[in-house]
Amino acid sequence: MKKLLLFVCIIQITLQANSQEMMFTGGLAMPLNPFSGKDITENTNGHALNGYNLKLDYVILKQSSLNFSLGFLYLNNGFDVKNIERQNNIIFSQKSVYTYLKPYTGLGFGASILFYFTPLKSKIKGFSKVSLGQLFVNSPEYSKSDSLAYFKVLSNNSNSIYWSLGAGIEYSISPQLSLIGFTEYFYSKVDFGNVRISNVSGQVGTIISAKSNEQALESLNINIGLSYKIYQTIEHFKRKKSKTITPEF
Repeated sequence: MKKLLLFVCIIQITLQANSQEMMFTGGLAMPLNPFSGKDITENTNGHALNGYNLKLDYVILKQSSLNFSLGFLYLNNGFDVKNIERQNNIIFSQKSVYTYLKPYTGLGFGASILFYFTPLKSKIKGFSKVSLGQLFVNSPEYSKSDSLAYFKVLSNNSNSIYWSLGAGIEYSISPQLSLIGFTEYFYSKVDFGNVRISNVSGQVGTIISAKSNEQALESLNINIGLSYKIYQTIEHFKRKKSKTITPEF
């Protein structure tokens, strides 16, 4: 109990001694390399389409260029099931119909280090960001049907470490509110395991694969958003308090 109270006190002192900033950004997530690969004969190809990502960061602003943040992220990338349909029908001389049901989705949490550069102008400053965290991902879901059978490829979940590296520009609208433009490279590698399918009756089976079902989640994210400074330093409040006039009675 004493250790918990000590930890809470340290967090409170840290927060009170620094400004805090909430950063919310979102934008385009473009899959790269094997994640966007279209070859059905390669298990490493993810058939991913352009999607989007959302980020929420809680930044502790130190009295220097180096800062620290904790945050959450959400990823959503489409799945090119029509390309799989086309290739399967050509290779196996089939006339099957593939239907897209669910995309790649991921939820992560982690920590970041932000380095702010010397302001380009009075209201503009650049920054770089390095992030590391844990990502929980769901694989796509789709169905296949033809004149003989119907089955659904079910979504599997997995988790792994992720990391990202990016840079951006922050433009101050006011002392507390800013616009953000940000670009980053994102990478994680997960293993979705064996493919699970269900038939028209809902019975679930597993297709054992001799190949690895590891998937590299690799993307280029281009985001825009807003940041809001929650409050200034203790010195700011001291100055503000010293200017307050106490009414006399």
